[in-house]
Parts: sequence; structure tokens; C-alpha cells
Amino acid sequence: MRPDNLKKLFKLTLTKLGKIYFFISITLLLSAIVFYFYTSLKFSVNMPYSDDYDAILDFINKFYTHSDFGYRLYLLFSQFHEHRIVFDRVITLFFFNILGKINFCILSIVGNLGLILIILFLIIFFKKKYGFKLTELTPIAITMLCFSQWELMADFPMASIQQYYELLFSIISIVTFTCEGYGFILGIVFFVLAVFTGGGGLFVSPIVLLYLLLTRQYKRFSTFLIASLIIFYIYFPLLHYISPPIKDTLIFCLKNPTTLLGYMMIFISSAAKNYALIFILAILLILNYLWLLRRKLNKDNHALILLISFIFLTSLVVGLNRIFLGFDSAMFSRYTMYSLFLFSISYISLFLNAKGKKIRSLIALLGLLLSIVLYVGWIQTAYSELSDKQYMLNNFMSYPYQDKAFENIKLAKENGWFIPVQNVYDRTKQEFYLAENIKQLKKYNAPPLLVLTYFYKYPFPFEDKQFQLIVKKYDNINLYGWALDPFGKTTASFLFADIDGKLYPLTYGFPRNDVVKLFKIPQFKFSGFNSNVSIKDLSNGAHEFSLIVVNHDQTAYYQTEKLIFYKETE
Repeated sequence: MRPDNLKKLFKLTLTKLGKIYFFISITLLLSAIVFYFYTSLKFSVNMPYSDDYDAILDFINKFYTHSDFGYRLYLLFSQFHEHRIVFDRVITLFFFNILGKINFCILSIVGNLGLILIILFLIIFFKKKYGFKLTELTPIAITMLCFSQWELMADFPMASIQQYYELLFSIISIVTFTCEGYGFILGIVFFVLAVFTGGGGLFVSPIVLLYLLLTRQYKRFSTFLIASLIIFYIYFPLLHYISPPIKDTLIFCLKNPTTLLGYMMIFISSAAKNYALIFILAILLILNYLWLLRRKLNKDNHALILLISFIFLTSLVVGLNRIFLGFDSAMFSRYTMYSLFLFSISYISLFLNAKGKKIRSLIALLGLLLSIVLYVGWIQTAYSELSDKQYMLNNFMSYPYQDKAFENIKLAKENGWFIPVQNVYDRTKQEFYLAENIKQLKKYNAPPLLVLTYFYKYPFPFEDKQFQLIVKKYDNINLYGWALDPFGKTTASFLFADIDGKLYPLTYGFPRNDVVKLFKIPQFKFSGFNSNVSIKDLSNGAHEFSLIVVNHDQTAYYQTEKLIFYKETE
């Protein structure tokens, strides 16, 4: 065969392979999106979860039981934990007025659309600015759709709306600041949106200010500095920001900087799942970042460097706030979206700075394969976790204060603003009835291994009976552990804290796989509890505490030994 014919055949083969690769890439991308939303809808339950009780349900109750405009405006901008979730609340009001009711399933879909918008923006931006092909950007789309973020996928709309849209607005703000023309104005607009979507939006300011200073854009630097100071003034002193108690955490981090660094490394690569792999990837991500910095901040890398810097700064601040919860908290499902985003940006940086088409093609192929491995690797875990969450939402109110949760559910139901799962509502009514009428049931002393818990950070029961438990925090105590119905060899029906003879319903029914492994009884899975009891109204001094476990059939209850704790107001 002549050389010219060989060249033509080779080119034709490459063209066909290119078309096949394009078809496979697009098919995988569309399949990932469809399967993501199929899973989200499959496990959706129209019930609030965790912070949804405050951020959505309690907000609607307060907003529509008060007609005063000033109070309603205050509610929109009021602080929620460390954040001001104005965007969350605006979205909630918008769909409430359209539907006439709160629908957590719809709100969850809206939250997940934020993730799709992030992916679309990244594809459009990198395609337009750097000339990427769609097939070359498929790996970042599949990576961003990874099931590691299962906590945000279904049944947690407050968090999915806040986190996805905060990240979306922050990305747009940072990127547009590196653009000419109206980019600077758009950057400020999206900075404001990011700030009032979640507290993480504040981190855009120092990143962009440093960038404007280093690139000698002094006029823009001065303008954005003034804009930032105004926003910071509104966010903190004007709206009376209450700072979380992080003094002890700061002191600990200053004394143990390597521990903080370890937390940050886990945070930035938490989607890798395995601790050994997490640290290896974290080192590679840091080295890639340093490599980008050594390229003298050339214009092609400005946006990438700023976006990576934003994630690193986020990991630092989260570490300062959450390190007391341990390294596992850096791997919370909802945090892995930052890790996935960092993986995506690092892939883009490697591809962009690679020399030669062959190397770029190799990076694109490896990126696609690794994104698929990551996506598939999390499916089983996500399905298991989402199935457990679905069970919880269909059986009890997943909020640490049962009394407050029931008040909110009851008020919204009576006003026609929300229709809860009937089983949960009826079960909770029975729970509060028994709290007042527990003596109608037979009483037994709690047998060994019935209850294991932590009482305000202290293990209970105590081996040292002379130990004096002093609670200095005035507002609540946290109770955490598991409880069983040993005679029925199954879970209990209800759990109460008995303080001075008054019963407080506890949030019971969380999955505890460790208990299943301990007893080798699958029916013990949903035996966990994690609940708060308000002691704000208790007087200073000695108080009696015990736990009451109602058996599975609700015919008897078991009571632990009483212990004495002392309340001291700081």
C-alpha cells in the first residue's frame, strides 16, 4: 500500500475513533446527569431534615404569623449558625407562594440544579476562554456529579441550596474579576450574592483583593476594598453578628499547626474516601498549586489560581471552626463538593499547561477514566446512606430538639402550610402523650448493655460513682448513643431523658452499624440517638438524670440508674 494511502487510512481511522470517543463521552455525561437526578428523586421524602426545621419550616411559620414588614425583613437577613442564608429564604418564599405549601422535594431539586449550573458555567467558561472541546470537559462534569455528596443529593434542601449556590456565585464572582469590560461590576454583584447565600462567600474578598494588588490594578483594588468593607460592616456589626465560640479552637490550632494542616489536607481531597489515598492526593493537589504559582501568574492561570486559593482558604476556615469534631468531620458528605471542585480545577490546570496534543489527549482520557472510577466508587455507599436517611424521614423527626420540631410541624400543618408524613406525625403525637403518661406502662430496671451514651461529652454510665458531673453550659446538654429493647431483640419505640421527674423526648432511630456488628442482630440497626435537651430553665445546683426506654411494643419501659449532675451558670 502506498504511503499516501496509509496516511489517509490513518487519518480516517483517527476521525472515526474521535467520533466514537465523542459519542461515548456525551453518553456518559448524560447518563451521569440522569442517574444523579433519578437517585435524588428516588430517595426524596417530603419531610424536613436537620437544619431544614429551622431554616425552612420555622422561617415560614414566623414569616406568615407576623405581618410586620420590618420583622419579615429581619427574618430574611437574620443569622443562621455562621451564615446569613438570604438566598435560601428567598427561594423558599418563591416556591411557597407558587405551590401554596412547603414542598421539600421540590426545594431539593432546586438545590441540585445549583450543581448543574456550576457544571454549565465551568463548561461555558473554559470552552470560551481556553477553547476546550466538550469531550475534554466531560471529566469535570462527571467528577462534579459524584455521589460522594449524597447528603446534598436528596432530603436536605436547606444545605443543597446554600452550598451549591454559594459555590456557584463565588466561582462566577472570582472568574469575572479576571475578565475585562463589565467583569469587575459582575464580580461585585456575584460577591454580594455569594455572601448572602452562605458565609463562605466572604472568602472571595481576600482572594480577589490580593489578586488585584499583585496585578497592580490599584483603582479596582481600592473600589473593591471599599465595597468589601461595606458588605463586611452590614454582615457583622450592622446586623448584629454573633460570633461562634472559637477562641479555644484558635489556641489549639496555634499550638498544633500540623493538626490543622492535616485537617485541611483531608478536607481538600475528602472525596477520595480512603485516608491513605486522601493524603497522597492532597500532596499532589498542593504541588500542582505551587507549580501554577511558579509560572509567574501568567494570565491563562489567573482564574485557576484564584479558584484553588478559594478552596484552600475555605478548608482553613472550616478547620478553625470544626477541628474539635475530629478529622472525620472534614470528610462530611456535604463538604466533598469542594474536593470534587478542586479535582476538576486541577485537571483543567494540568490539561491547559500540557504541551502537545498527544499529552493533552492522554490527560483527557485519564481524566475521563478516573472520573468514572470516582463516580462509580461512591454509588453503593451513597445508596446505602440515602436509604437509611429515607427510612429515618419516614419514621421520626430528625431534629435534636423534639419539642421544638413538633411545635413547628404542628403549627405548619394546622395552617395548611405543610403536610407531614402521617406516620411520623402520629408517632410523634404518641411520643409526647407517653411523656405525660409514662406510668400507664409497666416499669422495669434497665438491664446491662441496654443503653450506652455520652452525657454532655462525658461517658455514661460512670465507673466512678463518686464522679461529680458539672454542666456549665446553660442552654442544653447533648445526649448521644444507642438504646435497645433487649427482650424483644429489636429497637425501642421511644426514648426519654428524665430530669427531676420531667420527661424530655429524644431523637431516636439513627442508623448504628457498629451496634449491629456488636450483637450480630440486623434488627438493631436503627438504634442510635443524638439529641439535645434544653436546661435553660433549670435552676443552678443538683439535678437527677436518667434515661427511659420504651419497649418496641409500647407495653413497658426501662429506666437506668439515676445520676446527679450540677448546673453552674458561667
